[in-house]
Amino acid sequence: MTGMRGHRLIWSADDFGYSGPVNEGIALGHRQGRVSGASLLAGGEAFQGAVKLARELPGLDLGVHLAAVEVRSVLPPERLAGFASPEGFLPPSHAAFLIAYLAGPIRPSLVESEWEAQIARVVDSGLKPIYLDSHQHLHLLPGLFEATLRLMRRFGIRAVRTPGDVVPGRPGPVRGMLLQGLFALGRRARSLARGAGFATPDGTLGIGDAGKLDAARLKPYLRALALKPPGTWELVSHPGMGEPYGSPAAAWGYQWAEELAAARDESLGEALRRAGVEPWSYRALLAPDAGSHIR
Repeated sequence: MTGMRGHRLIWSADDFGYSGPVNEGIALGHRQGRVSGASLLAGGEAFQGAVKLARELPGLDLGVHLAAVEVRSVLPPERLAGFASPEGFLPPSHAAFLIAYLAGPIRPSLVESEWEAQIARVVDSGLKPIYLDSHQHLHLLPGLFEATLRLMRRFGIRAVRTPGDVVPGRPGPVRGMLLQGLFALGRRARSLARGAGFATPDGTLGIGDAGKLDAARLKPYLRALALKPPGTWELVSHPGMGEPYGSPAAAWGYQWAEELAAARDESLGEALRRAGVEPWSYRALLAPDAGSHIR
């Protein structure tokens, strides 16, 4: 892995605010591991708990995990007809969202309004997010990424995730096709973001194995990274303390505790140090513009 020398790695955690166990895992992954940033899910059931933890963790970079699926809307559902249910739930999956988005009931302007409210909820809590990403990467869709850039300008957010995975091995044909489609959208988004003056890492690690990134699965990603030119890469992780049976998140099949263990694994940390991979963060990517995340 000597070819990795010169790489910088941002270790990010998604879904901050989804649940208490996720919040606890992210906090522990930052305090005792390599998690440098976490993106807040404004519609999550444990959002207020995440805000409280964020205030106790001033070194943790904060983003907003824009959501168009799987959680409650922040805006009242009557303002999101065709997007949110009358009970205030966003579509149950990315597949359901895509069908409605492509067919027309969900208009980009509705999504932009809801995402604006999600960012505003984070800002109104007294926190200062410095990057954006999204649940199921839906911010990459044409029309929605342009809305994302407008929201970044509106709120003074200077960085955004644009997936482009380092993929170890040879994924199966269906999985490979889906990943290549996602990464094509990521390349388009990266070009648009940088053309507009925003920062974004050179690519991502882990999206192809989301929720399953234990230490053993991570090592092939690091070997694949060794073949890439030096740059700044983002590891997309989902650390947590597990989810109780019956929780909607339990159905995702994520190995929350194993991802947390990987973030704290000393042998993995030593392997990264030997390879010359430098721990990095969104705050470092934006320096000297990024300051404290507490306003």
